[in-house]
Amino acid sequence: MPPVAELSRPDLEQLVLSQYAKIEKLEAELGEIKRLLFGQKRERFLPEKMPTLARALRHRQGDDETAALARRLRTKEKRAERALKKKSLPVIEVVHAVEQCPHCHSQDLEDMRSAEVSDEFEFVPAKVVRRRHIRRKMKCNGCKRIITAPAPQRVGEGVEWGPAMHAHTVVAKCADSIPFYRLARRFQRDGIPLERSTLDRLFHRSAELLSPIAARILAMVVASERINADETPVFIQAPEKCRRGYMWTFLADKNIAFAFSPTRSGETPKRVLAGTTGILQVDAYSGYNAVFVPEGRERVGCLAHSRRKFFAALVSASADAMIALDWILSLYEVEYEAAARNILGTPEHLVLRKTLTSERMDAFAAWMAEREPFYTPQSPMGAALRYGKKTLESLRPILSDPKIRLDNNLAENALRLIALGRKNFLFVGDDQSGRNLAVLQTIVATCTAHGVNPEAYIADTLLKLDQTPSSRIDDLLPINWKPPVPSTTPAQAP
Repeated sequence: MPPVAELSRPDLEQLVLSQYAKIEKLEAELGEIKRLLFGQKRERFLPEKMPTLARALRHRQGDDETAALARRLRTKEKRAERALKKKSLPVIEVVHAVEQCPHCHSQDLEDMRSAEVSDEFEFVPAKVVRRRHIRRKMKCNGCKRIITAPAPQRVGEGVEWGPAMHAHTVVAKCADSIPFYRLARRFQRDGIPLERSTLDRLFHRSAELLSPIAARILAMVVASERINADETPVFIQAPEKCRRGYMWTFLADKNIAFAFSPTRSGETPKRVLAGTTGILQVDAYSGYNAVFVPEGRERVGCLAHSRRKFFAALVSASADAMIALDWILSLYEVEYEAAARNILGTPEHLVLRKTLTSERMDAFAAWMAEREPFYTPQSPMGAALRYGKKTLESLRPILSDPKIRLDNNLAENALRLIALGRKNFLFVGDDQSGRNLAVLQTIVATCTAHGVNPEAYIADTLLKLDQTPSSRIDDLLPINWKPPVPSTTPAQAP
């Protein structure tokens, strides 16, 4: 680059503009770093700071009162449900006797046949028991043979740990993100001789046995008309430095499937979704492009990702960024109204979208087209406007299908457990461990989405897999699972 003194006036103007854009970008990045280090991580406005346009578009006073009443009713129902669950807990009665009168110290007392009763909820530590199976031997007087009681079901031949122990290990890691060394330390604190290597074997054995169910859940997701997908990195142990792999999630209709891959290339979505049609809602990552072909799926964008970019532009272009956030919130207001009226995904919801949402999307798009020439492409606001225009165009299918969401937050929320696990157990041992983690995360996440206790489900299903043919694998899915009825017959002593 020649010295500044030798530049012509047009070149100087171009240099000033480029330097101005660079400074604006750096200031925005510095503001974002400061917010992440010293400020709130959430991108939420307090009520008094809520964008003015959104306040103007909020429901009328009567609608607000109806929504508030609905919230109070939901809160009351949740409290009643919690109270009912407390009443259903097992009761251990502790009788406190009166030995003598505290006033005159007399021990000549008469039982009044009444008592004051109060409840206290106490924690009983978990324990591991040694279940000894005693198989009776009998002599048949008919055929003169010696017969033995049938062998009990086990997770595998020669496996000394029961199904509930396998299930607890899986759920502790996949639902609670507890590393095995912490779980082993907890067991050892209670006097249970369990090592991390043992827990590791229980985990991977469970993944191997439950892989047909995880594969079936993934197949059901792939067959759905509308799918949400996202991906996040996981680290894989390596001799010198951990390498990066990726965990992908694909979800539809409360079925949540995970897939592991050693890279972030588009081969994974292509392999999973090849030959399928319908809607795929994702962010703007190009790795999904192989799925969006004329004979494949249609791409739907994520308004939350677009909002994130405008939020980041608040530092350098606060006025226009706030207006953009106003418009985005006004689109969500339509969804809030549908939720308050309990019509999400219904034809009535579609009517709202074809009127209010369509009108606001058109106005928002026109505003972005008007403001785009005022910002350089490299500036945070310029990048947000370009991204916002593409996102808004990709969201047009919501105007004909009320079941499509405005954002991809369902998939992002499903990956939060992966991110939490990444902070706790840091890495997976190898690619096969990553695939096993994907299998068990699929099982646990789908159980949770369907309101099924994953620990009880896994413990019961591990014993049923050998007795269930592959043609009836759907009977074992979380959505079809029923808790086993506990046996009321007491065990006989030997």
